Amino acid sequence: MPHDRCLREEAKRALKYLWPPDKRPVRAENTWKVFLDTPGRIAEAIEYVGENPVKEGKPRQHWSFVTPLGI
Repeated sequence: MPHDRCLREEAKRALKYLWPPDKRPVRAENTWKVFLDTPGRIAEAIEYVGENPVKEGKPRQHWSFVTPLGI
């Protein structure tokens, strides 16, 4: 495992030079893992993801390949 950590740190340092600071892709550190183990939790997660663009003042996204989940 220490080798993996070293490689990750080296990659992060190298990536800093690919994009200017205000154009870097978004990446989360220490992410929170959520288990969607009930229909209610799945529905909450779908709603949360659907609201993300709206929270940023952007229009809600609609995609032809996304269909309602029958839960």
